[in-house]
Amino acid sequence: MSPATAAWTVEGDALALGPLQLALQRIALSHWRAGERLRSWGTAPLARERGRLCLPCAGDEALWLGAWVEEGEARVRLIDPLSGGEASLVLPRDYQLAALADLAGTPQPLTLAAGGAARRLRLELDCGGSRAVIELLLLAPAAWAARCGRPAPPPLDEPPPLPPRLG
Repeated sequence: MSPATAAWTVEGDALALGPLQLALQRIALSHWRAGERLRSWGTAPLARERGRLCLPCAGDEALWLGAWVEEGEARVRLIDPLSGGEASLVLPRDYQLAALADLAGTPQPLTLAAGGAARRLRLELDCGGSRAVIELLLLAPAAWAARCGRPAPPPLDEPPPLPPRLG
């Protein structure tokens, strides 16, 4: 039996499919490193248009996807239909998707397309027998603000935030 296509929601700036939660995080492109645990410089605001999520992404920043599941297992797959790049993770073991592997297997950051053009990605979610396929549309902040009627997030022109204090 194939999984059912399920309704997904946006709660604040997080995407939810049953017990699966995802938030797209911002990081200055100069601080993005392939294969490293990335820190968030803040969540990217989400704007829903039917089966699509629109996200702002400045030319000097990258996005990464943080995911968690309240119970059970989930699978997340991100695909760039134009380049063929893709990445996936399995929860609860994995939690961060920060790059797409290009055809040569080299990790590439989640950024706007060349020249700052909009970029379309496909997000496939599978959790507890429910599935969803969502288009992610990355837009320059001014284009995102005009399209979504919300203010663009501030630029990432400050030093990176300090890690949380423990203890």
